[in-house]
Amino acid sequence: MAKDKKETQNLENENLVNEEAVSENEIAKEFINEKGEEMPSKVTPKSLSNDPLIAMPKSLESFINKDLFSINAKIDLEANESLALGTLLISEDFGESFKKCPNEDISTKENIKLAMLKDHALSSGVYGVLLAGEINLKGVHASAVKKAFMQNLIINTKE
Repeated sequence: MAKDKKETQNLENENLVNEEAVSENEIAKEFINEKGEEMPSKVTPKSLSNDPLIAMPKSLESFINKDLFSINAKIDLEANESLALGTLLISEDFGESFKKCPNEDISTKENIKLAMLKDHALSSGVYGVLLAGEINLKGVHASAVKKAFMQNLIINTKE
């Protein structure tokens, strides 16, 4: 009788192992497409945002819709010790160095380049700036919006 109980337990254990293997195979089949090629596992944006090496800082996500072209450039901080990420910048020397864009009419200024501050300073003292793309900024002078659009920097001012 004890021998029968052991055999029954062994069979039940084997059935559990087989059921687990079948469920693992079913899960594995979900990641194989019709051609028999393995598909990447589904990754949710939430899991990406938890990885600091993959996700953009949340503060930048609210500013940048599309990043088409960025460079590293020197920034004249003037009286400001630091500038916030997302600050609109202006260069009057063809992009050699940038400073904070004044909130006034800049339509009369010639040979300017507009950009947005997107990264903190590197060890070499240069900052990452976005030159072309689509960004969200509020409280920007209308002349800056027009100039930026002509330079492939689209500024959305809607909420």
